[in-house]
Amino acid sequence: MNGWIKISRELPKHWIWQDADRLKWWLDLLFMASWEDSKQLVGSRLIEIKRGQLVASISYLVKRWGVGHNTVIAFLKMLQEEKMITKTSMRNISIITICNYEKHQAADNLSDKLNGEMSEQCTQSTIIIADNLADNLADNVADSPADTNKEIKNIRNIIDKKQTKSDDEDFSELETAFEDFRKVYPGTKRGHKIEFENFKKKYPKTWREIIPLLLPAIKREIKYHEDAMTAGRFVPSYKHLQTWINQSGWDTEFPTIAFQQTVEPIKSIPAAPDYSDTDFGGSDY
Repeated sequence: MNGWIKISRELPKHWIWQDADRLKWWLDLLFMASWEDSKQLVGSRLIEIKRGQLVASISYLVKRWGVGHNTVIAFLKMLQEEKMITKTSMRNISIITICNYEKHQAADNLSDKLNGEMSEQCTQSTIIIADNLADNLADNVADSPADTNKEIKNIRNIIDKKQTKSDDEDFSELETAFEDFRKVYPGTKRGHKIEFENFKKKYPKTWREIIPLLLPAIKREIKYHEDAMTAGRFVPSYKHLQTWINQSGWDTEFPTIAFQQTVEPIKSIPAAPDYSDTDFGGSDY
């Protein structure tokens, strides 16, 4: 077996990164997976193992990881639900297949997510049934079904927290963008929190899409006010920020101000006097 495996840089973005124990177990499965097609002697039987597969019963993993049956069963169930593994039984021997193993370990571009499209090895049904989780009946019996369900809920909480964190990060960026707009707005305005809450309340379904429009819109309005004042036109005062938002100020279109150049009239130049018929003293020359 090779002495190393590839680890995608996408791993920290995956939910499993949030839990140190389950991350270790996942990496351990990758370490144990065969890197090439081979044959393994299991007990007195010789079985064929494909690239990306490993032989590991629940009892074996319980001893290897030092945890209870409930924890291992719940973890494997969740990996199956997330399409990260499949687990089948062949003559009472449990075989775990790492989905996308070829993508993880062979592709030059390792940006594929862990729970992406299933590889050919994972095209089989992922419906979780009892026989698909153990190599024998005794191995498939958890200490307590309630405890197993509790473990599954714990993993679900990890996944939910990861998703919530991503939403929070997105929310934080949008909230910052709104504050940038609020600071630039020249009219009467209240504090960030009350203005932001009013904005979200007014547009509960579309506020995320609107926020990128706010700052460019108010900059256009400010430019129009400046040009109008320069042209000597009447310019109304800015609305209260709440009113501007309630009236969808970002949709307002402003006409282009055409500046008139002041041209001074050309002064007339008096004609030169004509002395041809002038009588200078009446003398004839």
